[in-house]
Amino acid sequence: MTISQIKILLVEDVLSIAVLEKFELEDRAYQVNYVLSGEEALKEIIEQNQSYDLILMDIDLGSDMDGIRTAKEILKRRNIPILFLSSHTEQELVEKTEKITSYGYVVKNSGITILDTSIKMALKLFKAHQDLEQKEKLLQLIAENYPNSYVLIFEKDFKISFISGQSLKKHGATKLEEIFGLNSFGTFKENYLFIKDYIIKTLHGEECGFDLEIGNEYYFCRTVPLSLSNQRIEKVLFVTEEITERKRTEEIIKSSETKYRTLFNSSQDAIIIDDENGHIECNDTAYKMFGCDNKEDFLSREPKEFSPERQADGSYSFPQAYEKVHLAFKNGKEHFKWTHCKKNGEEFPVEVTLSTMVLFEKPILQAVVRDLSGNKFL
Repeated sequence: MTISQIKILLVEDVLSIAVLEKFELEDRAYQVNYVLSGEEALKEIIEQNQSYDLILMDIDLGSDMDGIRTAKEILKRRNIPILFLSSHTEQELVEKTEKITSYGYVVKNSGITILDTSIKMALKLFKAHQDLEQKEKLLQLIAENYPNSYVLIFEKDFKISFISGQSLKKHGATKLEEIFGLNSFGTFKENYLFIKDYIIKTLHGEECGFDLEIGNEYYFCRTVPLSLSNQRIEKVLFVTEEITERKRTEEIIKSSETKYRTLFNSSQDAIIIDDENGHIECNDTAYKMFGCDNKEDFLSREPKEFSPERQADGSYSFPQAYEKVHLAFKNGKEHFKWTHCKKNGEEFPVEVTLSTMVLFEKPILQAVVRDLSGNKFL
């Protein structure tokens, strides 16, 4: 925005001063309108909805509606930078202006150069505040729309200075003011000391990740150090992602794996799992059935080592084995009688059931082998 595009409303109850200041500011290329009372200023801004980039507000307007009160009423409805003007410099008066959002205090008769500089600084500061507000809104928007995630920022005293909308709902609050500044003890209760340790580590520069159980819910938490322009760590970004369903699914899978592993290893039948390269897994019964020293000994050997050259009917084992595997992949399952041999060459009759499956996008063959030696299963 160029100076010639900047539109200023001057609120000054003395006409001669208003005219002079308008002339001096327009000489600096500003667009200036003036009103002579707080009431007129409210009418101009609120009722007529006129647009201004900055308001120059005389504090002493000679009526009940002084500059400070007028500024408060305007700021309730519009976000406009206000620069106060006064011929008084009493500390009490200056402190009153500091209690509302303003962008400076200029003593009258300081000269047009100082006033011009103050206006430019006020506009620059206002733009910086707007940019920061937009960034905070963007951060809030991202945080609120990140599924199952809650974002907080902790200060060095462990108090909250930022919290996402989803986190507000999580803590039963409807607006930031209800939880702003709340100590992490009030937020995390029995987990306070556990979390505090991670926040302390992060304030010393360590990025941390950990699981947290709160009631019946599980969260993955991540703490990230936040540095200001001086590179000193002043804040901690605390992001929690609810992983309750994932955790429960993992527990179900783990439980299923435990049950499967128990059945797998306790089976009296040999269970062997192969891929295109050979054996990849077996139970204890398998390596014992084939006379191997241990599981590793069995898995290191090729499948063809455990079949004799010929089957009981005199046919060659390899072509028949290939045909059985082919049928298993074609039909999903194949059941047949077979003659195997142990590591030492001793032959024994078995009953084999081949089943096929896909594991990690790879075709897998599972063989369940029942030893029929001595007709003990017949």
